[in-house]
Amino acid sequence: MRVEPDALVLTFARPRPVLSSAVFHGGLAAARHVLVAQVSDQPDHASATFPPPEESLAARARARDAAADREVAYLARRAVPAGTAAPVARARGGEPPAGPVDLASLLRRPEIRYEDILPLRDGEPIPEEAVRREAETRIKYAGYVERQRRVVERLARMEGRAIPRAFDYESVRGFSREGREKLIRFAPETVGVASRIEGVTPADLSLLVVHLDRRARAASSGEKR
Repeated sequence: MRVEPDALVLTFARPRPVLSSAVFHGGLAAARHVLVAQVSDQPDHASATFPPPEESLAARARARDAAADREVAYLARRAVPAGTAAPVARARGGEPPAGPVDLASLLRRPEIRYEDILPLRDGEPIPEEAVRREAETRIKYAGYVERQRRVVERLARMEGRAIPRAFDYESVRGFSREGREKLIRFAPETVGVASRIEGVTPADLSLLVVHLDRRARAASSGEKR
Protein backbone atom coordinates (compact mmCIF):
# COMPACT_ATOMS: atom_id res chain seq x y z
CA MET A 1 0.00 0.00 0.00
CA ARG A 2 1.45 3.36 -1.08
CA VAL A 3 1.13 6.30 1.35
CA GLU A 4 1.30 9.80 -0.08
CA PRO A 5 3.77 12.05 1.77
CA ASP A 6 1.08 14.74 2.09
CA ALA A 7 -1.03 12.34 4.18
CA LEU A 8 1.59 11.94 6.87
CA VAL A 9 0.43 13.65 10.09
CA LEU A 10 2.48 13.92 13.23
CA THR A 11 0.15 13.87 16.28
CA PHE A 12 2.08 16.26 18.46
CA ALA A 13 -0.15 19.25 19.08
CA ARG A 14 -3.56 20.63 18.16
CA PRO A 15 -4.10 21.54 15.41
CA ARG A 16 -1.98 18.63 14.28
CA PRO A 17 1.07 19.78 12.26
CA VAL A 18 1.01 18.34 8.76
CA LEU A 19 4.30 17.65 7.03
CA SER A 20 4.13 18.64 3.37
CA SER A 21 5.80 16.57 0.68
CA ALA A 22 8.51 19.22 0.35
CA VAL A 23 9.40 18.89 4.02
CA PHE A 24 9.18 15.13 3.75
CA HIS A 25 11.83 15.12 1.11
CA GLY A 26 13.81 17.85 2.88
CA GLY A 27 14.71 15.58 5.74
CA LEU A 28 14.73 15.82 9.52
CA ALA A 29 16.04 19.42 9.72
CA ALA A 30 13.15 20.75 7.61
CA ALA A 31 10.61 18.74 9.62
CA ARG A 32 12.00 20.14 12.86
CA HIS A 33 11.70 23.68 11.48
CA VAL A 34 8.00 23.15 10.61
CA LEU A 35 7.20 21.63 14.01
CA VAL A 36 8.81 24.51 15.89
CA ALA A 37 6.93 27.07 13.80
CA GLN A 38 3.54 25.38 14.20
CA VAL A 39 3.84 24.59 17.90
CA SER A 40 4.95 28.13 18.66
CA ASP A 41 1.67 29.37 17.16
CA GLN A 42 -0.37 27.49 19.78
CA PRO A 43 -1.82 29.32 22.84
CA ASP A 44 0.40 29.37 25.88
CA HIS A 45 -1.81 27.31 28.21
CA ALA A 46 0.84 27.32 30.90
CA SER A 47 0.55 31.07 31.27
CA ALA A 48 -3.26 31.13 31.14
CA THR A 49 -5.05 32.10 34.31
CA PHE A 50 -7.83 29.92 35.72
CA PRO A 51 -10.12 30.58 38.69
CA PRO A 52 -9.28 28.66 41.86
CA PRO A 53 -11.12 25.30 42.06
CA GLU A 54 -13.19 26.42 45.04
CA GLU A 55 -14.43 29.47 43.12
CA SER A 56 -15.48 27.30 40.19
CA LEU A 57 -17.29 24.90 42.49
CA ALA A 58 -19.06 27.76 44.27
CA ALA A 59 -20.11 29.30 40.95
CA ARG A 60 -21.51 25.97 39.75
CA ALA A 61 -23.37 25.48 43.03
CA ARG A 62 -24.91 28.95 42.78
CA ALA A 63 -25.94 28.31 39.18
CA ARG A 64 -27.51 24.97 40.14
CA ASP A 65 -29.40 26.54 43.06
CA ALA A 66 -30.71 29.31 40.82
CA ALA A 67 -31.82 26.76 38.21
CA ALA A 68 -33.51 24.69 40.93
CA ASP A 69 -35.35 27.82 42.13
CA ARG A 70 -36.68 28.39 38.62
CA GLU A 71 -37.67 24.74 38.23
CA VAL A 72 -39.56 24.64 41.54
CA ALA A 73 -41.39 27.85 40.59
CA TYR A 74 -42.29 26.39 37.18
CA LEU A 75 -43.63 23.14 38.67
CA ALA A 76 -45.70 25.12 41.16
CA ARG A 77 -47.43 27.19 38.45
CA ARG A 78 -47.77 24.44 35.84
CA ALA A 79 -51.26 22.98 36.50
CA VAL A 80 -52.86 20.11 34.60
CA PRO A 81 -56.46 18.83 34.58
CA ALA A 82 -57.37 15.95 36.87
CA GLY A 83 -57.91 13.69 33.86
CA THR A 84 -54.36 14.35 32.67
CA ALA A 85 -52.78 13.69 36.06
CA ALA A 86 -54.92 10.65 36.93
CA PRO A 87 -53.00 8.10 34.79
CA VAL A 88 -49.71 9.22 36.36
CA ALA A 89 -51.11 8.74 39.87
CA ARG A 90 -52.72 5.37 39.08
CA ALA A 91 -49.53 4.07 37.44
CA ARG A 92 -47.80 4.44 40.81
CA GLY A 93 -50.69 3.00 42.80
CA GLY A 94 -51.92 6.37 44.07
CA GLU A 95 -55.31 8.04 44.18
CA PRO A 96 -56.11 10.28 41.22
CA PRO A 97 -56.49 13.98 42.07
CA ALA A 98 -60.02 15.30 42.53
CA GLY A 99 -59.36 18.42 40.45
CA PRO A 100 -56.68 20.35 38.59
CA VAL A 101 -53.28 19.90 40.22
CA ASP A 102 -49.94 21.62 39.79
CA LEU A 103 -46.90 19.46 39.07
CA ALA A 104 -45.23 20.40 42.37
CA SER A 105 -48.20 19.04 44.34
CA LEU A 106 -48.17 15.90 42.21
CA LEU A 107 -44.43 15.41 42.74
CA ARG A 108 -44.87 15.92 46.47
CA ARG A 109 -46.71 12.60 46.67
CA PRO A 110 -44.38 9.90 48.06
CA GLU A 111 -45.04 7.47 45.22
CA ILE A 112 -44.44 9.94 42.38
CA ARG A 113 -40.99 10.37 40.87
CA TYR A 114 -39.64 13.21 38.75
CA GLU A 115 -39.63 11.16 35.57
CA ASP A 116 -43.36 10.49 36.03
CA ILE A 117 -44.26 14.15 35.51
CA LEU A 118 -41.94 14.85 32.57
CA PRO A 119 -44.68 14.07 29.98
CA LEU A 120 -46.91 16.67 31.65
CA ARG A 121 -44.60 19.59 30.87
CA ASP A 122 -45.82 22.14 28.34
CA GLY A 123 -42.65 22.46 26.31
CA GLU A 124 -40.55 24.07 29.04
CA PRO A 125 -36.95 22.81 28.64
CA ILE A 126 -36.07 19.91 30.92
CA PRO A 127 -33.22 20.86 33.29
CA GLU A 128 -30.14 18.72 33.80
CA GLU A 129 -30.25 15.80 36.21
CA ALA A 130 -28.52 17.58 39.12
CA VAL A 131 -31.09 20.39 38.98
CA ARG A 132 -33.97 17.89 38.80
CA ARG A 133 -32.69 16.07 41.89
CA GLU A 134 -32.35 19.33 43.79
CA ALA A 135 -35.85 20.48 42.80
CA GLU A 136 -37.40 17.11 43.71
CA THR A 137 -35.70 17.10 47.12
CA ARG A 138 -36.90 20.62 47.88
CA ILE A 139 -40.48 19.82 46.90
CA LYS A 140 -40.77 16.44 48.62
CA TYR A 141 -39.16 17.60 51.88
CA ALA A 142 -40.49 21.17 51.95
CA GLY A 143 -42.67 20.46 54.99
CA TYR A 144 -39.85 18.86 56.95
CA VAL A 145 -37.40 21.63 56.01
CA GLU A 146 -39.88 24.30 57.07
CA ARG A 147 -40.43 22.61 60.45
CA GLN A 148 -36.69 22.38 61.00
CA ARG A 149 -36.29 26.02 60.04
CA ARG A 150 -38.85 27.04 62.66
CA VAL A 151 -37.06 24.89 65.24
CA VAL A 152 -33.72 26.52 64.39
CA GLU A 153 -35.23 30.00 64.59
CA ARG A 154 -36.82 29.25 67.92
CA LEU A 155 -33.61 27.86 69.31
CA ALA A 156 -31.72 30.91 68.03
CA ARG A 157 -34.07 33.10 70.06
CA MET A 158 -33.41 30.87 73.06
CA GLU A 159 -29.60 31.03 72.70
CA GLY A 160 -29.09 32.80 76.02
CA ARG A 161 -31.86 31.02 77.91
CA ALA A 162 -30.43 29.85 81.24
CA ILE A 163 -30.75 26.22 82.34
CA PRO A 164 -31.01 25.77 86.14
CA ARG A 165 -28.05 23.84 87.49
CA ALA A 166 -30.44 21.52 89.32
CA PHE A 167 -32.46 20.71 86.17
CA ASP A 168 -33.47 17.04 86.33
CA TYR A 169 -32.81 15.59 82.90
CA GLU A 170 -33.68 12.10 84.13
CA SER A 171 -37.28 13.14 84.77
CA VAL A 172 -37.86 14.34 81.20
CA ARG A 173 -39.25 11.65 78.93
CA GLY A 174 -38.40 11.85 75.24
CA PHE A 175 -34.70 12.74 75.22
CA SER A 176 -32.54 10.59 72.99
CA ARG A 177 -30.30 8.33 75.06
CA GLU A 178 -27.11 10.02 73.89
CA GLY A 179 -28.62 13.48 74.28
CA ARG A 180 -29.64 12.80 77.89
CA GLU A 181 -26.23 11.37 78.74
CA LYS A 182 -24.40 14.36 77.26
CA LEU A 183 -26.66 16.92 78.95
CA ILE A 184 -26.17 15.23 82.34
CA ARG A 185 -22.40 14.96 81.83
CA PHE A 186 -21.77 18.52 80.65
CA ALA A 187 -24.59 20.32 82.52
CA PRO A 188 -24.74 23.25 80.06
CA GLU A 189 -25.57 26.63 81.56
CA THR A 190 -27.63 27.86 78.59
CA VAL A 191 -29.64 26.45 75.69
CA GLY A 192 -27.01 27.87 73.33
CA VAL A 193 -24.26 25.85 75.00
CA ALA A 194 -26.49 22.75 74.94
CA SER A 195 -27.05 23.20 71.19
CA ARG A 196 -23.32 22.91 70.55
CA ILE A 197 -22.88 19.61 72.41
CA GLU A 198 -22.28 16.78 69.95
CA GLY A 199 -25.02 14.18 70.26
CA VAL A 200 -27.73 16.59 71.43
CA THR A 201 -30.31 16.73 68.64
CA PRO A 202 -32.70 19.56 67.67
CA ALA A 203 -35.51 17.39 69.05
CA ASP A 204 -33.66 17.16 72.40
CA LEU A 205 -33.27 20.94 72.46
CA SER A 206 -36.93 21.53 71.61
CA LEU A 207 -37.97 19.21 74.44
CA LEU A 208 -35.58 20.99 76.81
CA VAL A 209 -37.09 24.39 75.93
CA VAL A 210 -40.62 23.05 76.43
CA HIS A 211 -39.75 21.89 79.95
CA LEU A 212 -37.96 25.14 80.74
CA ASP A 213 -41.13 26.99 79.70
CA ARG A 214 -43.22 24.74 81.93
CA ARG A 215 -40.94 25.39 84.88
CA ALA A 216 -41.09 29.12 84.23
CA ARG A 217 -44.89 29.09 84.10
CA ALA A 218 -45.12 26.96 87.25
CA ALA A 219 -42.76 29.32 89.07
CA SER A 220 -44.77 32.32 87.90
CA SER A 221 -48.02 30.74 89.08
CA GLY A 222 -46.48 29.99 92.48
CA GLU A 223 -45.36 33.59 92.88
CA LYS A 224 -48.83 34.90 92.04
CA ARG A 225 -50.35 32.71 94.72
